[in-house]
Amino acid sequence: EKATWTVLDGYQFDATFEQALRRVSPGLSLLSIDDKMRDTSADIFVLPSSGAPRADRNPSPAKVLAGWKYALLRRDFRSRRHSEHPIRGRVLVMLGGTDAKDKAAEIAGILAGSAARHGWDVQVVSRAALAAPVSRLEPRSDIGPVIAVADAGVTTASTVALEFCARGVPTVLLVVAENQRATAAALVAA
Repeated sequence: EKATWTVLDGYQFDATFEQALRRVSPGLSLLSIDDKMRDTSADIFVLPSSGAPRADRNPSPAKVLAGWKYALLRRDFRSRRHSEHPIRGRVLVMLGGTDAKDKAAEIAGILAGSAARHGWDVQVVSRAALAAPVSRLEPRSDIGPVIAVADAGVTTASTVALEFCARGVPTVLLVVAENQRATAAALVAA
C-alpha cells in the first residue's frame, strides 16, 4: 500500500515481526504499542502503563512515550470531569475491550446473589448469555456514558481501568493476564 507509517498493537508484533516488516517495506516508519517494555525496532514505542522504563531497558533507537498520559483512552474519556449522579447501586463489569479470558460470565455468577439480595443493578459487558438478575450489554465503542453512571466497577487492570478512573468510578481490579500485574500494582499505589 506504500504506507509511510504503520501502527502495531498486539502481543504478536515483536521486534522480529517489526524487522521483517521493514525488510518488505524499506523506509517504513513504525509506531508500536505494548503493555510492557520489550525489544523493539520501532521508531516510536508507546508504553501506556504506569511509568517510564528503566534506563537499561530503553530500546534504541525508539523514542519511548511511557506513562498513563499516553494511554489510548476513547474520545469521550479525554475530559477529566468526574460525573455527579445519585447512587443507585449500579455495578458495571467490563473485562477489557474483549473479555479475552472469558471471565465475564463467571464474574456475573459471583455477583448475581448479591445483586438479588441488595437490589443492585449489575450490568456486564459481554457477548455471553447471562442469567438474571444480571443484565448483559453488548460490547460497544461508546461505553463512556455507561461508565459515567456506574457506582462501582469490576474490570481488568488494563486501559479500561483507566477509563473507570477517568470517570471517578471506584473499581475492583482483576489481573487475568500476567502483563496486567504491574498496571494493577501501580493503580493501587496511585
